[in-house]
Amino acid sequence: SALIAQGQPGSARPSALIAAQIAMMRCEVPYRRSGTAEPALVEAARAQIACVVASARRAELESRLASLEGFVAWRRGETALAESHLVNALAASRRAGGDFLAECGAELGLAMLFLDAQRPDEADGALRRARAYPHIELDGYQRAFIAGALAQSQHDRGALDEAERGFDEAIALAAQGGFLNMQAHWLANQVLIALDRGARDLAHARARACLEVALTTENALVQRVAHQVVGAAACARGLRDEARAAFAAARVIAPESKTGGEVLEVLLALADLEARAERPRRAELEALRTSALTHDEPIRAARACLRIVLDHVDRALAPLRARAVLTVDAKGFRLAGDDYVDLGRKPVLRRLLLALVAEPMAPGAGDSPLRGVSAAALIDRTWPDEKILEHAARARLHVAVSSLRQLGLTEVLLRTDDGYVLDCEVCRA
Repeated sequence: SALIAQGQPGSARPSALIAAQIAMMRCEVPYRRSGTAEPALVEAARAQIACVVASARRAELESRLASLEGFVAWRRGETALAESHLVNALAASRRAGGDFLAECGAELGLAMLFLDAQRPDEADGALRRARAYPHIELDGYQRAFIAGALAQSQHDRGALDEAERGFDEAIALAAQGGFLNMQAHWLANQVLIALDRGARDLAHARARACLEVALTTENALVQRVAHQVVGAAACARGLRDEARAAFAAARVIAPESKTGGEVLEVLLALADLEARAERPRRAELEALRTSALTHDEPIRAARACLRIVLDHVDRALAPLRARAVLTVDAKGFRLAGDDYVDLGRKPVLRRLLLALVAEPMAPGAGDSPLRGVSAAALIDRTWPDEKILEHAARARLHVAVSSLRQLGLTEVLLRTDDGYVLDCEVCRA
């Protein structure tokens, strides 16, 4: 700051524009380092930017500040506020006139926000617009970002092969450019693909590689997610001591993160329950599990880690849970103790339920006590006469499963490594 001020001929202090640029850089330093922003520095930057006379330069700085606030809000889990800031950043960059690079950056920010919010169509639109800006040549960071974001979109749609190739490209571009934060982020997503494929050893190896890269950065958020990814991969392999240690490390790095802390408490309670073989602790574990499920984790990879660990806890709890009784007839179902649910006007849900009960529950291999009906089999039986694209079919299945759970099957309709299963005694009426 002092050097810039001294560079102003005939002035003992920097111009309004340079003062605003200095204030903006002061905001960006802690954000680049740890993904956070200091409110006092943000307000100081806002005040300095308001003093800039040149409208185009002021709009350019307003865009940078709005983008920063958008990313900080996104990482706090304030999705609506983050989207509002990023839309404002895009509008400000357009007011600056011809600043296509800034517009492209705002579109990329919106794309990542939409991906984490599970809005893949909007994310694809933002990515298409980012790639189509005229008169700019994307730098290495932007190419790595776009490759990874497109891969994440493919992953969300269930296209694992395309997603894996995309992440390979994104990781190579990030490594080539020395973008360690991004490299660790895309490595974490590759761990999730390996877990989705059931390749637990590969997932564990990738998770450790992700952590190795993350520890070379100063970004607390990246390190927290990397530790959680290691914890999820270790949990999937049954390495609970390593899983607990990883989530403990994540909690030390980011004690404000409810996800890391609550998953750690669930794992500790599970270990205590199994060591003592006492049923009374099960109620406490169930309460911890429910609390962890209700937390709104904004980071996609961390959210997936939470799901993986809680699936593991569900499998461990299955033998301890009292077997529910589900009665199914041609038109609906009744779970013991609940009211009858009529599916007469819901043919899709009725066919899905009948597909789930068509095969008896089977024990799985290793530490997985349940083997479910595959997603492909459920799609074929639920929509037998329709030709549907794979990603659209999986999206339909996800919505239908969610609907059955909302109608009363939350506790018994479970996701397994193979598909879905009804974890209960089924009686056909």
